[in-house]
Amino acid sequence: FAALPLTAIYASSLQRCRTIAELLVEGRDVPLVYMHGLMERSQGEWEPLFIEEANRRYPEARQRLREDATAAPPGGESAIEVWDRLQVAWRRILDRSHGAVAVVSHSGIISMLLGTILELPRATPFAGYPFFIGQGSVSRVEVPPRGGTVVHSINDTCHLRGLSGGRG
Repeated sequence: FAALPLTAIYASSLQRCRTIAELLVEGRDVPLVYMHGLMERSQGEWEPLFIEEANRRYPEARQRLREDATAAPPGGESAIEVWDRLQVAWRRILDRSHGAVAVVSHSGIISMLLGTILELPRATPFAGYPFFIGQGSVSRVEVPPRGGTVVHSINDTCHLRGLSGGRG
């Protein structure tokens, strides 16, 4: 990213995204904007549980989350609610930005955002897109103001080569 002339960086305010966003902004005179719309899905009462533990304790409810975009964990968000807030965030990013921007978020949100950019149907936002988005991966998309979206890469991990646990 050092060679990219970024004009802004938008990120989820959760710590792992903050860390990456702060590295990206280092040495640049660009705004770093934390957006609620880029945060991962709220798991409500299941928030303190690891996914495996939630799957073990609530198998039927977890299965419903995978099948029904309107289902939500107790006190948490449905996929549709996440989709709706992401649409608002994306519109704000497009309205405020000119030039190259970085969006630092979570795999499900990045997958939804790619679906939005590519104008795929919303049907099952978390489970329905043909993208695998790995941790630390980079997806590069060009969104011209007059249409004609260009996908340069999805889930690129070549920058992770040589790092412990990197797949690149």
